Amino acid sequence: MADLTVTGTDTETQDTSQAAILVVDGDVVARDPLVGLLRDSGYLVEAVDSGEEAMEAVRRSAVDLVITDLHLPEIDGVELLRRLEQVNGRLLGIVLTGNGSMAHAVRAMKAGAFNFIPKPVDSDAVGVSVQRALEFRKLREDNQRLQSAVRDRYHFKNLLGNSPAMWSVYELIEKVSETDSPIMISGESGTGKELVSRTIHYNSSRMENPLVSVSCSAFPQDILERDIFGYEQGAFAGAVVARIG
Repeated sequence: MADLTVTGTDTETQDTSQAAILVVDGDVVARDPLVGLLRDSGYLVEAVDSGEEAMEAVRRSAVDLVITDLHLPEIDGVELLRRLEQVNGRLLGIVLTGNGSMAHAVRAMKAGAFNFIPKPVDSDAVGVSVQRALEFRKLREDNQRLQSAVRDRYHFKNLLGNSPAMWSVYELIEKVSETDSPIMISGESGTGKELVSRTIHYNSSRMENPLVSVSCSAFPQDILERDIFGYEQGAFAGAVVARIG
């Protein structure tokens, strides 16, 4: 087998049918029409009066989305969302209030609410907000599954070879993956340089960020050098402003 060396230096609409929605509001006059609207739209809906009942409902069964009034008897809706997220980190929240203000909206968003809707509730606004929240949740989970699949694909176990030379490569990959240093991988064609580079990336602290591949041979040398390393203003004719590499 040829030598391989690693050197380290210092919107499509999503299907949201049968989603489970929890409505938290002690005002039945406002709550019941909302529950009816959501059920007519095909969602599985449970309604409760208080934050305590909401906590019990989330612990008892799977909930995809919480729609809560801002003003509840013993706790406000923003604090409720914070506590519910500790029980189920997957759910999203929408906050309703009859006394809407920019300060309340900002506070709700900072707490992780997907949206903030004033009362009286507009049925179209609620319908759009619920649909978008559920689509966002599904996209987020799809992305997490994709990242997990990519990490599994580029796990160390997928690198073949059990020789002392390959074990040395594995150890070096593990070592350099823990650093922020630039890495150069060299080797003959077919020795697995790209697989090693992706294994390093998806086992590093940067795994959540995109891995961008560039074919250096596809660029003229002068353009490649400028794009990678950048240049200072006035470094050559036409360098009107500095460029970060």
